[in-house]
Amino acid sequence: MEIINSKRHKDFVQDLREILNQTQMISYEIKNRDIKNKLSDTVIPNFIEVISYVEVNDLKNVNLNFSLSKCVHQIVDLADSNKNLMMLSSKYKVIREEIINLINLDDEE
Repeated sequence: MEIINSKRHKDFVQDLREILNQTQMISYEIKNRDIKNKLSDTVIPNFIEVISYVEVNDLKNVNLNFSLSKCVHQIVDLADSNKNLMMLSSKYKVIREEIINLINLDDEE
């Protein structure tokens, strides 16, 4: 797959990092201890793994899907109880779809 050196790939990784930063900021600012713990214990570490796999273009790694699913499911569950996370959960869903599309493109080549 040729996206490893492309501007599109770099921009996508940068977008992932920006979403990670937003998640970290919310986890620092949020008052609810349970939500804060779920963000810092589940969402953030799993998303860091996702970024790592995408960054090195290891899209076929089974742990990529596992980590991605884990963080997206957790953030969606948290968004049900916290309005500040609703917008963020939408971004995670979009990222999930984009990564799935990248994986499918990779399979076609």
